[in-house]
Amino acid sequence: MRVNLGKIVVLLLAPMLLFSAHRWELEVSKTELVLGEATLLSYTCFFDSEAYGTSIDMAIPKEHDDYSIEVYKESERVIDDKRQNLFQYVLFPKRSGVIDVVLSAGLRKTSREQVENAVIGRDNVEYYQFEKTQDILPLTRLHVKPSPSKLVGDFALHVELNKEELSSFEPLHVSITFEGVGNLNHYKPFDLELENVDIFTEQSKRDYYLTPEGFKGSITQKFAIVSDHNFTLPPFLVTTFNPTSGKERHLEFKSKVLHVRPSFTKEELLDPPSEDEVALWSWTYLYYFLTLVLGIFLGWYARLYVMNTKQKPKKFSQAKDAKSLLTHLALQGGHEKLIEKAENEQWSLKQIEKALND
Repeated sequence: MRVNLGKIVVLLLAPMLLFSAHRWELEVSKTELVLGEATLLSYTCFFDSEAYGTSIDMAIPKEHDDYSIEVYKESERVIDDKRQNLFQYVLFPKRSGVIDVVLSAGLRKTSREQVENAVIGRDNVEYYQFEKTQDILPLTRLHVKPSPSKLVGDFALHVELNKEELSSFEPLHVSITFEGVGNLNHYKPFDLELENVDIFTEQSKRDYYLTPEGFKGSITQKFAIVSDHNFTLPPFLVTTFNPTSGKERHLEFKSKVLHVRPSFTKEELLDPPSEDEVALWSWTYLYYFLTLVLGIFLGWYARLYVMNTKQKPKKFSQAKDAKSLLTHLALQGGHEKLIEKAENEQWSLKQIEKALND
């Protein structure tokens, strides 16, 4: 049996011929930058046809010692029956010096017949036959200079207080906003610590998005401080470097003394009396005076009554009949057994007085 060398060569070269009708191009927004500055990498894959059934899987490292990379945009379009795929990434260098960035992409292709058969049910998607290849993308060489600050970009710091003077235990609301564009994700919120005051801290709010120049937006912190005495708000300082101007900036909010008024006094809580209320005489005074006299008289009478009762516990000559005497004894107290026996045996007035005197 003769071996057909031509068929063997075609079979070996088939994957290469299948993917030979495309090319990669790279555009870099800047190759000379400072540590922490962003640069935009744009990879475009040009096909010589609509490349039906061909997919591209970009191999982007999640972690790298030399840089961090974020997906910015991915798009696809067809111009004159020729397909173009654009992949854009924002890269932040992690070290100074020369950094080579080499990415790769995996291409997979299946025939139109395979896809159509699966759509109409003639085949099963599990039996797709793919041709695969791996492309090494164009090299990116970056020259990175050291930066005097970890925060690189165009930034601003805003600190707002809701009041300048406070009452005792009235909360002071402090809002700190760090905003701009650059490696904003490297910003670390402030830790606020003060002695002898209560501090309530909200979780910082991050509101930013990715741009070719880096992350753009803001990071906001909010505090509530409660105190019953004067206190000093510490300074807030952030050092940044603007690569456009090439200048280092110190964004600072200077320390501030907050004055706290003492708690409200009785005079502050009550309205001042009117002229009609400030009078030398009022019928109310007479009412108070008579009430006082009556109270003294009732107290004297009660004391006298108690003393007489203690001195003459056995004198009941004023009682008219047995029922009146028993009622008097019940009010006086201490004669419960005698009252019960007198009622049960129906004693007369003389019998009750005799029992009391015995």
